[in-house]
Amino acid sequence: MKKYSYYILIIAILVTIVLVLVFNDKPGTITGSEKNFAITDTSNITKIRYIKNGEVMELSKPSSIWIVNKKYPAKKQLVNATLQFLQQFNVISAVPKEMTAKAIETLNEKSLQVTVEAENKILVQYRFCEIDTAPSKAWIIMEGSSKPYIANLIGYEIPLFTIFPTSEMMWRDTKVFRTPISDMLMAGLAYPKHPEKNFSISRKDSSFQLKQGDSIEKNIDKESISQFLMSINNLKIDRFATYSDDIKYSSIKNEIPYAEIIVKNIDNSLETIKVYQIISNVKNAPKTNPDNLLGIIGLDTIPVLLKYIDFDPLLKVKEDFLGK
Repeated sequence: MKKYSYYILIIAILVTIVLVLVFNDKPGTITGSEKNFAITDTSNITKIRYIKNGEVMELSKPSSIWIVNKKYPAKKQLVNATLQFLQQFNVISAVPKEMTAKAIETLNEKSLQVTVEAENKILVQYRFCEIDTAPSKAWIIMEGSSKPYIANLIGYEIPLFTIFPTSEMMWRDTKVFRTPISDMLMAGLAYPKHPEKNFSISRKDSSFQLKQGDSIEKNIDKESISQFLMSINNLKIDRFATYSDDIKYSSIKNEIPYAEIIVKNIDNSLETIKVYQIISNVKNAPKTNPDNLLGIIGLDTIPVLLKYIDFDPLLKVKEDFLGK
C-alpha cells in the first residue's frame, strides 16, 4: 500500500507542476486562444484591414486579385509579405508583469490594428506595436484582451511597421485596371474630340460583339479582339506624377482627353482612364515628354504618366477588328 501511495504522491506533484506552468503569468508561458495570432492557412482569407492613427487601409479579394481600398490593384510583393507575416507571427513569451502596464500604454498610443476576415467572418483581430528598444520585436495583444505578449516576425530583422504601411499609395500597384479579362463584360474606347470613332466590345455568351453607335458588326476577328482585351488588362502606369513634375490635376481637369478607355465588369461597375497627349492652354504649364502621356484613372486627382509606346497599341479603331 505504501508503494502505491508513493506513486500517487509523485503523480499529484507532476500534475501540480503542469498546472502551475499552464497558468503562471511569467515570461515563457503562453496559454489559451489569446496568443493564437498566426493563421496557418491563408488561402481562404478575403479581407485584411489595417488601422493606424485613424488611417484605414483595406485589402480585399473579391475575385482573383487583391484590391486596395476597393479601388486599385494591390502590389503583389506587399500582399505576399503580409500573408507570410500572418503565417509566421512568432510569439516569444508573455510580457513580464512589471512591463505589462508599459506595454498596454504603448499599445494604446501607437499600435497598428490588424483585422483578418474570411467570407465576412473575423478570423483574428489584434493590435501590435514595435518595442523601441528592439524594433524587430513587438508587443501584441488580442483585441478585447488585457494580456499582451512579445512577438517577432521570423526571418525579418527590420522594424515591423516598415512592412505594413497604411498609405494607399504605398500599396497601390502600377496596374491600371483591376478587372481580369474573364470578368470583363465590356471594353470601350472613346475619342472625345472625334466621337464618330468611338466603339465598344462586349461579351455575348461565348463570343464578342463589336458595336459603333447603333451599328453591330457581324464579321469580326476574334483573335484581334482577344489581343486588345489582353493589352488593356496588362496596361501599367509608368509612374505616378509627383510634386517635382509640377503636374497638377487642376492643370488638366478641364482639358478634353485625347482618348478614354472604359471597362465594365461582371458587377456592372466601371473603370476608366482618360489619356492626354499634352497639357495645353494652361498658363505656365510644364513641358511634357513626347514619349509620355498623362492619365487620370477614374475619379483620381493624382495624374499618372504612361509610356506612349505601351499605350499606342491600344489606340485602335473599329476597322482593326473586322474580319478579312
